[in-house]
Amino acid sequence: MELENILGNITAGLTGDASQDIAYLKQQIEIYHDHEYAQEITRACGRMLYPLLSKEDKAEFQSIMEREQMGMEATLEEIRFAIFRKEYKKAEQMLSTMVEGFERNGMFRSDQMTEYHSFYEPFEEVLYRFVDRPKRKLHNLELPYAQVYHEYGVLLSDLGRTEKAHMVLQKAVQWNPANAQITFDYIETYKKMGDLEAYFNLTRKTFHYAFRREDVAHCYRNLGSYFVQKKEYQAAMGCYLMSMDFDKEDQTAPSELYYIQAVTKGTVTKPTQQELENYAKEYGFPMGADQIVVGMAWQMANKYLDAEKYDTAIYYLKIVYDLTEDAEVKKKLETIPAQED
Repeated sequence: MELENILGNITAGLTGDASQDIAYLKQQIEIYHDHEYAQEITRACGRMLYPLLSKEDKAEFQSIMEREQMGMEATLEEIRFAIFRKEYKKAEQMLSTMVEGFERNGMFRSDQMTEYHSFYEPFEEVLYRFVDRPKRKLHNLELPYAQVYHEYGVLLSDLGRTEKAHMVLQKAVQWNPANAQITFDYIETYKKMGDLEAYFNLTRKTFHYAFRREDVAHCYRNLGSYFVQKKEYQAAMGCYLMSMDFDKEDQTAPSELYYIQAVTKGTVTKPTQQELENYAKEYGFPMGADQIVVGMAWQMANKYLDAEKYDTAIYYLKIVYDLTEDAEVKKKLETIPAQED
């Protein structure tokens, strides 16, 4: 591959002397400025440059990133307050300006060598690596890119601008493909546009990223909605009942069950366990929390327990317990030594 050959040749030209290599890498960036792979080459050279910088230069770079993060978060708080005050035009303009800035700045755009994401928490990245098996190097940013696109997309959707919301939320998903809440809002735009099959298929995939009880419940509510649209009322009833097993507070499922009883005049009966398992097998969705999610959380918990990193182990064990309510997991949580400082 041409790109790999170019990067191999650049790497081979490094001498080990920081001052010479810094000048050399900057020169390579200039040489390949107009090349087909200029973006990838520039970023690769940038990644090689960073370790060569002095402590002072690294500290300055980190300080710039931290200031940018704080500035974004402060702006998001102002936007949320504007939405609270129903100043939608102001909020939309501010979010639009932020997104336009991201689009102009190609520094963190994924290329053939690297994927840039902004995962919200550690397990999202773990699941993404396992489920999607990315072949490129992953770099997780602390900047709230996914959050900005998400909030902008939700606002556009609430304002009835579904097609634009769909495009913006698609980018939010690209920034954080493992966050169920972002994906649910993206999926909802398919429903609004009448693409029920995309709505259904993406919901099934989201089970792989649903590691909170309320997210599993949301998956089942989506399936219930799909089956209602298809007039598969018994399957819909089963999914809404499973949703209530995972989230007893949400009132959507009880309301939909009432609707099913009304529209069918009470002729639809609650599916048996076997009938529900048959629906799950036929339509390709799990019975309960996805076992990939539970298994990965359990594996990570034990990994960090063995390493005596108890805070992180507790994080993963709580995910397992939240999804399974298993007594043995609860017992394990209670017997973990005092948390790290």
